[in-house]
This record gives sequence, structure tokens and C-alpha cells, in this order.
Amino acid sequence: MSLSGSLYAGISGLSTMGNGMSVLGDNIANVNTVAFNSSRSTFQDVLSQSVSTAAGTAQVGRGVTLTTVDGLFAQGSFESTSTPTDMAIGGEGFFMLRGGDSAEADMFTRAGEFRFDQHGFLTSPGGHFVQGWSVDKNTGQIEGTIGDIRMDRSTPPVQTEQIDLIVNLDARVDQASASTLYDSWNGTADDPIAATNYQYTTSLKVYDSKGVARDVTIYFDRTAKENEWEFLVTSDPAADRRELSEAEKQTYAPDEQYNYQNPAHRGAGALMYGKINFDNNGNITTIDTWDVPADGRVDPDRTTNRSNRLDDSGNYPVFDANFTGDPQTIALNFGARSDGSSLLPQILVSHDGAIDITTDNPITTETRWRDVRDSEGRRIIPDDYDPNLAADPSEDHVAISVTGFDHEGRPVSLTYEIPDRNTRLGADGEFLSQLANQFGAVSAGIDADGRLTLRAPGGASRMAITGIDFVDAIADFTTVNPFGSGAVNVSSTKKEVVAPVQTYSAPYDTTTDTDPPSLISAATRWDAVYVDGNPDPAIDFDGDPAISYAIMTRDGTLLEGEYSNFEASPDSTVQGFLDHLSNEYDVDAYIDNTGRLVIRDRVADPGGDEASQLNFRIMAYTDMEEIFGPADMDDFGDFHVISGSPERNGSQTGTAVDNRFGDTEAMFTTQYANSSTTIYQDQNGFAAGFLQSVSVDTAGIITGNFSNGQVLMQAKVALADFANLQGLHKVGGNIFRATTQSGAPVTGEPGTNGLGEIAPNSLEMSNVDLGTEFVKMITTQRGFQANSKMITTTDEMLNELINIKR
Repeated sequence: MSLSGSLYAGISGLSTMGNGMSVLGDNIANVNTVAFNSSRSTFQDVLSQSVSTAAGTAQVGRGVTLTTVDGLFAQGSFESTSTPTDMAIGGEGFFMLRGGDSAEADMFTRAGEFRFDQHGFLTSPGGHFVQGWSVDKNTGQIEGTIGDIRMDRSTPPVQTEQIDLIVNLDARVDQASASTLYDSWNGTADDPIAATNYQYTTSLKVYDSKGVARDVTIYFDRTAKENEWEFLVTSDPAADRRELSEAEKQTYAPDEQYNYQNPAHRGAGALMYGKINFDNNGNITTIDTWDVPADGRVDPDRTTNRSNRLDDSGNYPVFDANFTGDPQTIALNFGARSDGSSLLPQILVSHDGAIDITTDNPITTETRWRDVRDSEGRRIIPDDYDPNLAADPSEDHVAISVTGFDHEGRPVSLTYEIPDRNTRLGADGEFLSQLANQFGAVSAGIDADGRLTLRAPGGASRMAITGIDFVDAIADFTTVNPFGSGAVNVSSTKKEVVAPVQTYSAPYDTTTDTDPPSLISAATRWDAVYVDGNPDPAIDFDGDPAISYAIMTRDGTLLEGEYSNFEASPDSTVQGFLDHLSNEYDVDAYIDNTGRLVIRDRVADPGGDEASQLNFRIMAYTDMEEIFGPADMDDFGDFHVISGSPERNGSQTGTAVDNRFGDTEAMFTTQYANSSTTIYQDQNGFAAGFLQSVSVDTAGIITGNFSNGQVLMQAKVALADFANLQGLHKVGGNIFRATTQSGAPVTGEPGTNGLGEIAPNSLEMSNVDLGTEFVKMITTQRGFQANSKMITTTDEMLNELINIKR
């Protein structure tokens, strides 16, 4: 009999049931442990022993043994919490942890009970560092590699880069006068702009590089043009620290910045001037913008101050500001994005406007020549004028003569004899159409101020007017000129003197050549300078070419000198001469589109008794022809003079500008027949801020809410998974480590590659099922009792066996 074998089988049963009870005890003990994964013990029989039976060989089992203790990684229920950094994983995956003494993230857990330590690191209760990625604070895109998650406790100031302003401008407002907002603005005054000089205003705060809030006020006013509004972006003049241009630094020395305490700095605090044009439906069509110089004179007719800049996205116009010494650029969004460029036409505008004597208003194209008078009430035609009734009509006529250059730079002129005193300016005698045809203009017209205008085709134009004159042969009658005599070019805010001749960069003869001339520019080399009618270059480099000249400055001071530094080497350019004049005499010297030398004041003409005295003359040329006008002049009479004028409707830009804004957004600035109002305004700058709260989303992105109103994404939690979860090694503290059996961790973002999503404000509960555990405990207990009983029964059998001897 093999009774001893049954004893050992019972012992194996006791041992195995004991281990099974240990597993059950561990499960039950951790029924409230966060994210605890219960275990399951499994058993198997032991190798059987062969015995002989009447039927042959048979097998008798030797007991039981513990096969494995498997981890059960079924997801537990979620418990809601009030802590945003409590995180549970809804699905597969583990949080990654790095120990303080380890360089690698070699620990893994599903227990997401995390907190920020005193240094801002996200840690587990055991002090291990939670792993994740840094992210772009605005887009949430991950940056760099997986590392410790750290939350900024404060955020630096962010200077404003964009203003979003949506307004409605009342279409019922009457068209304004010719006065402009930049004319009305005076940054040196206690009250920079009077309330009567604008129709609507709105203000908002922007932030400089130090996080200081700055008030920006935007004024709106109707212009004289249909469906057009002007606007002026302003700040406190005392806070305006924009740098002056190099030319302005010379003009306003010792000032190097806008200075509201300098009476000449009317433009202090005026950051940008612009015009918005609407279609008849009240939608934005174009936005034109200009920088405001220190003297406040914007000069829309020039490229000088035009701002053809868009922000980095290419959507919105921008302006410069400087409040701290650190320049910043701010985009202005009216709710319409740039969708292309247009070619600005050159528009020539006469200096003065004529008055219709019958209405006492500016003339129109319907005004009769008999009713045209100048600003002093003087008519150009007497009441009894009628050349058809004269004995010799050629002896009794009035004509208007216009001279200049056409769109392609060819010299042209028109002499129009007024056929009858009752002829209308824009009809009958066809004066305007003849003028347009002669100059290659798109149109000629009369503007709202009664001024004569010529509109060139879009793009760079060489059109210019060198003189407008009235000629009469009527006895005892003095002809007046209501359009203003002399050169026109454009209506400029600054006085200019313009050379009376063109200069060419290739041989040209105005009497025989009909093609457009090749004109000089600042970049033309001196060996490529030609004058009218001469096939040879104008400068003799075998001699010592030089120019002697005299300049009378704007205050009437006469400065004479020789351009002694001019070296007539073949590779030197006209720019050197222009730079010399500009630097030495506080003027701007340039070559205009018609190949003529122009000397211009650097500051606008203030008018009155202080009108600029600027003038220029050539005294002698040495070893060169008269390239800019006659030599040996005894006075200043030969250069065309263009006086500074407050009217600036002309344009000599002639370039492509990004001013079309037809791509409107969800909300956009409009011109409707409702009261002017601000619908929406915002800006993207912030002061310095401190962390107030934290939130986590299902993608694992940790976001900070700061005291300055910023909501910034800071980091993204990383997850890992394994090919064989049963191969993970428990190290306590709800932590697993990878082994060769588990395989290397596969990392990724929550919600990708089979990984679960993050449940914020939640903790995963233990997945222990007490009902199941209690049932297993009962069966394990009964198994233990049965094995104990088997041992006692076997003992009794052995005792009976021993008692046989008695």
C-alpha cells in the first residue's frame, strides 16, 4: 500500500491552497488601491505515478501545484475627483514615470494620482516624474522628445501683435470737407484732436514688450469721396518713442525719437493713417494705409509715407509702435483679409480750384467758361467775350495752355481755344477729352474742389504738368488763372523745385523720336547721361567734370558751393550727387519719373508767413552739357516751382500696392445705414501673469489658466503599452517595470495607435471584484479543509496498519 503518497498529495494541496489564499488576500487587501490590477492563481496536477492493476498499468496523481499568478489588466471603474491632475486612462496604456535617481523613464503605472511639486514638475505620490512632451502654447503641437512635464508658474508679458476691430460706420453721415484727420491731429497739444473733427472713435488697450497696458484710440471720419472713410490710429503722444528716420534726425536734431514737446512734432502719437473704401452694399473693397511722419504731414500723393506692408500671414495692414524703446509691429484687422494688389494710378491735380460764380461753389464739368472765376472772384472771360463777333477772331480769343509730359514721358502740350463763353468745361468744346488724349491719360476731370485733374493709367507713370496758363488777346483785359500757374506734377505738402529739362539714359531727340524716351534714374551711371538731341554722352571724362550750384533753403538762407567731391568716373552714379545735396542742405533730392532733378523740402510747408523759400539754380557746368537745366543763371527763375499745398488728392505712387480687401471674415467692418458702433474688439497682447488653475483634456494636454487672462497649453502626457502585459514586473507603489518577457514599451499620444484617452478629474479604481474573490475564498477554504481531512484520514489508516501487529 502507498499510503504515504496520499499524505504528500494532501500536503501539496494544503500548500497550493495556501498560496491561492495569499493571492485572494492580496486582492481583497487592495480593493481600494488606485488602479490596482487584481491577480489570479491557477493550478495544475503534478506528474502522476504508474502502478500495476489487474487491467495493466495505471497512473495515480501525486497532488497539485501552483501554475501561475496572472495579473488581470481589465480596466477598473472611474472615480470622479475635484483635482484636475488626477488622470485615468480610458483604454490601453500606462503613464510613464522617471525616478529621481534614473536617467530613463523606466517605470509605468495606471495610477494617475499626480501633483505638481514645488519646482513645477508633475510627479506621482512616490516623487517620480511624469513623462510627456512640451507643446506649442497656442496650437498644442508637440515639440521635442519625451521628458519631465513641468508647468510654468508664471508667464512673461506678450506684446500686442494684432488688433481685431469690427465696427459699423454710419452710411447716412454726410460727406466731410477736404480736411483730413492727420491735419486735425496735433500731438503737441493738450487735446490732440477736437471732437468736431471726427465722426466716430473707439479705444482699446494694447500691451508693450514689458506688459504695460497702452491705450490706442482709432478715429473715423467720412471723406469727400463717396463710400470712403478715413481713420487715424493714435496713442498717448507722451508715450510715443518711435525712432525718427535718418533724414528726420537731421531735420529735428537733437531729437532722435518722436517728441511731443517739440512744437514741430505734430505727428507724435499718430501711429497710422488710412482710408477704407466700401462698395454700395457696405462691404470693404480697399484699405490704404500711410505712416505718419513726425511733422504730421502724411503726403498721400507720394510713396514717401505710404505703407504697403502686411503682417506675416499676408492678411492685414500693419503699423509700427514703440512705447519702451523696443519697436513693435501691430497688425490691424477690420475683418477683411488682403486678397490681392492693385495698380495705383498717378493723379495730377492743379494747385488751385476754380469757383462757379453763379453758385459760389467749386466748378463742375457742367460749369460754363463764362462763369469760371478764381478764389478772389475774378473771371477768366469778360461778359462781352464772343470771338465769332469780332472783326478778327484771331485777335480776340481766350485759350488755356497745358504743357508737360505724357504717360510715357514724351513732351506734349495742348492749347485749347475756348470757342464760346457759353461752352461747358466738360462738354461742347471737349476740352477735358482733348487734354486726356494729349497726355495719354485715362481721363481728365474736375474734382470736388474745382481743381483740374489728370488720371494716368495704373502703374508707374511719367506723366507731369509743367505749366497751366491762360492766354488772351482781348484789349484791356487781364487774364487770371484759377487753377494756379506753374508746374503741377501733383498737389504736394512740401515745396519742390523741378529741373526744366529731361535727362536721358540713351540718345534721344524730341524733334524726331516718337518712341518713349529712356530716362535717367538715381542708379544711372554718369557715362550714360544724355541730353536732348545729342547722340554723344553729356559728360567729357577727359576733363574735370563738375557742377556749380546754389541752394536757397526753406528759411531763405542762400547757400552756394561746388560739388567738389564729384569724381566723374564712368562707374559712378547720379545717386552720389543726390546724396550730397540731401545730406548737406537738409533737403530731399531725387530723380522723378520724367527724368528731372527734384529738390524738395524735408518738412511740410506750414503756410502763412513761414512759407518755404526753397529754390535751386545751376551756376556752371564744367566739362559737361546742361544736364539739369541752363547754366549761368542770374536768378532762380528757370526751375519749376511747386509750392507746398494743403490739398493732397494727387498720387504719384504709380505702383502695385496690397490694398484690395475683399475676403471678409465671419464678422467684418461695414458701412450700413445704422449708427456707428463698435461690434467687436480684441487684441492678442498680455501683461505678466501667474498661474491660477490647471486643466487637462482627453488628449492629455495640460493647460494653464493665468491671472492675465491667458490660457496656454503647457505639456502633453505620454502613454506606453507593451506586447505582453503578463511579462511586466511589479515593484510596488502601483508601479511596473519592463522585462524581456514584456518587451520594450511602445510610446505614443493618448488616443493614437491603440492607446486610450485621458479622463481628467478621474482616478481608475481597483478592478478587484469582492463577490468573485469571496466565492474563490470559499472554494479555496473548502479545498484546504478537504486536503486537511485527507491527511488526517490517511493518518488513521496508517495507524490501523500499525495496529495489525497487535
